[in-house]
Amino acid sequence: MNGGSLENFLQPRIAKFLKVAIEPAPLFKVMVGIGNYMTIEGMIKELNIQAQGAKFELSVFLLPILGVDLILWANWLKTIGSHIADYDSLQLKFV
Repeated sequence: MNGGSLENFLQPRIAKFLKVAIEPAPLFKVMVGIGNYMTIEGMIKELNIQAQGAKFELSVFLLPILGVDLILWANWLKTIGSHIADYDSLQLKFV
């Protein structure tokens, strides 16, 4: 996968801390950084999250990434409908 990824990723230690059900995932690798590959460690089919008062249910793959706990990609963006992303101010506006 690359920057065009459609999947959501969660740090495995967060899943263990939350004590959510971890399921086996299809075996695949994700290209990160400057071309290194990491292997998926499982998946959560229904992870409930809340951000700024909005609740979301999404599926995530467990990936031992460094520096962040959760990466939301196109699968999550599809759930919020139309939106405007302002990368200069790091804001996402729901339409």
